[in-house]
Amino acid sequence: MSKIQSEYPLILPYSVYPMDTSGSRLYYLILFDSGAQLKVSDKILKILTYLDGTHSYSEICKSLRTEHGISICEEELRFLIETRLSTAGAFYSGAKDEPRSSNYHSAIMFRTTFIQGIHFKALTVPFQFLFSVHYALAMILIALLSVLYHLTNYRAADYMDPLSTMTGMSFAVILALLSIVFHEFGHITAAFRFGIVPRDIGVGLYLLMPSLFVDLREAWRLPRKQRVIIDLAGVYFQLILFILFEIMYWISNENVFLLANQFILVSVCVNLNPILRYDGFWAVTDALGIVNFHSKAFEVIKSHWFYFILRKRSYRDRLDRPFRDMQVNRRKVLIKFSFVYWITVITATTYIIHTMISALFSGPFLDWESKKGLIVVLGIALVNAVFRYVVKRQSQRRSEKRASKGSDESHTVDQNI
Repeated sequence: MSKIQSEYPLILPYSVYPMDTSGSRLYYLILFDSGAQLKVSDKILKILTYLDGTHSYSEICKSLRTEHGISICEEELRFLIETRLSTAGAFYSGAKDEPRSSNYHSAIMFRTTFIQGIHFKALTVPFQFLFSVHYALAMILIALLSVLYHLTNYRAADYMDPLSTMTGMSFAVILALLSIVFHEFGHITAAFRFGIVPRDIGVGLYLLMPSLFVDLREAWRLPRKQRVIIDLAGVYFQLILFILFEIMYWISNENVFLLANQFILVSVCVNLNPILRYDGFWAVTDALGIVNFHSKAFEVIKSHWFYFILRKRSYRDRLDRPFRDMQVNRRKVLIKFSFVYWITVITATTYIIHTMISALFSGPFLDWESKKGLIVVLGIALVNAVFRYVVKRQSQRRSEKRASKGSDESHTVDQNI
């Protein structure tokens, strides 16, 4: 920020959308003209109204205290703006026409964008009728009957036969990749159906495994029901493709379609699991309407670990922080989910790393040059994870240090962004 903006902070133009959540506290989605976005509480929203370039830090603190009853010290307001809002891309980077780039946090590492979602708008139009109630119910019923028929009438030998030839294996890989692409196309189509334009579409690593992604951050401004539909649209489209492949098998008698459908069933089961951050997780999150579900689950585990296991009495006040303004039934869900989630994440990550290391050092199918390449990739992923953790910890420590100098109310404001 320039000197004038540092003393009289000027935020980018933005639009405000109320979020559909289950708690009593109000949350809003802030979409900036630069493309950045934030999920904020009503207190943070009130702070944003004073960041118009005409109010100094001291004037903002005074206005918040007298007009809204929000007590926040000038030092903490600076910290909030400089380390939270600024890094999120909410301010100009120097010149007024140059927005600051945002630091978008994602579970997917090494995100590489291939194309922008807007380019798919025309392509999705012929498929949007699939989300009307009658068509959707009909397709889901046909898909369930097809899956039942598939599971009860075919043996493993039927769909493993194509793997015996290079041609069959290649065709099976192509069909599997097609189902993955069609899965993401389902998310994109549902987003356009409800008026949301997907952002980046690309590939990255999730739990050290290659993964396609579609950036649908703006879906947070939709009602929860529509968000759940978008979450499950990928699985829905894969099941439609399952029906098509089943028909192709009946027509051609080519077992490769059975193998492709077996892959789809595995993919559907993986994506519907509500523990890891796949489609099922986001569907549960949106259905419950809990904002920042993942970070709150981490806070639950962290506070319980430090207080009950390590006997850190300073964490006593943090035990209830994730549950503020949350209904009792949702508190129970969050507590149970938190422990199951982190046990699953640790188990899955350990298994994947163990499998990759075992394959790396004991597999005869790789020469030393290939193994060195894999070691480099794993090393980069490890360094990236450690770096992100260190940066996050430093930011948290600075936040806690500055918050301790302010009032309890101002600390609450800082934590709700």
